[in-house]
Amino acid sequence: MIKESSKIKLGCASRTSAISVARQLLQALNWSDLFDYTEIYPGSKTAHFKRFHELSGIDYADMLFFDDETRNIHDISKLGVQCHLVEHGITLNLLKDALKKFQQQGRIHEYLN
Repeated sequence: MIKESSKIKLGCASRTSAISVARQLLQALNWSDLFDYTEIYPGSKTAHFKRFHELSGIDYADMLFFDDETRNIHDISKLGVQCHLVEHGITLNLLKDALKKFQQQGRIHEYLN
């Protein structure tokens, strides 16, 4: 499991204005403990990622981002984050493809060793 590695950090970002509902959903699904960073508030995904960077110290080039909105993919890719559009939700194959691309760019080895 990804969270078994302390070198891998997960973040959750949402631009929703229903902040308490989003947090309740994370709790109800038992997902809260999966995320090291949670940024849930209206605004831009760019603000969320700047906060992730500030809190974690992780370079943008060492981040992966999955989203179902093209505008978010466009905005975040400008930061140097590797972005993946998931129009119909994330699948295991999509995750594997993203990790393979990340590895080909020489990024993943330092997190798995």
